[in-house]
Amino acid sequence: MSTGFNQFPPPLHRQAGKEWPALLFALLGIALAGALTIVALVWFLRPPASHSAARPTPAATDPNAPVVATSLYLGADDFVVDIFHNGHRVPDEARKMTSEVYGAIGERTTITVREGDWLVFNVVNNRLRWSGAYYFGVAGADDENTAVFASEVSDQWSACEDPGDVPRFIAEPRYLADRPVQQIEKPWSGGDKMIHSKVKGWAGYAIWGSPTNRNIWLKYQVRPAK
Repeated sequence: MSTGFNQFPPPLHRQAGKEWPALLFALLGIALAGALTIVALVWFLRPPASHSAARPTPAATDPNAPVVATSLYLGADDFVVDIFHNGHRVPDEARKMTSEVYGAIGERTTITVREGDWLVFNVVNNRLRWSGAYYFGVAGADDENTAVFASEVSDQWSACEDPGDVPRFIAEPRYLADRPVQQIEKPWSGGDKMIHSKVKGWAGYAIWGSPTNRNIWLKYQVRPAK
């Protein structure tokens, strides 16, 4: 005879479909975590941006255009970081420092400059040195070391001071051509002598952009030699 002590309560019956919302949220969470992981991997593994190459790719120059100059003689206080020729950085092998005066430099760059070419110089200066003196001057010279063009305030020279504009300024010959350079009123006194000692007939002078900006890009549009 059963007393009821050995009887177990009837099992609880779950309502069908109650577990699906929780499962769905779990799957969505896993999918979202996977997507975020992929985005993070793509971001951290991306190749580093290059600041030395101009974009977009510049147009090719005419290899048959007349040669204007075969050397550049520069004076800079403090120094020229990079030189670009038709949108491409001039290799270090083509550049040689010819003098150094308390941090200011003279340089000769061996380069074939033709009609229609353009040159860009990235020049920097430490305004905390030598009471803020600064300088940039250049002479384009022929095979006889005679000056054929020079740094000056003219419509052939323009300046770029915004780093965001630099790639186009380097790559496109006419980009920001309406941004004129300025003559330096009180330049480093040794710059002109440095260039005159290397080049015959140089009649240029020191140029820059805004005096308050000491990291600047200067462009020269090459015209036919006189």
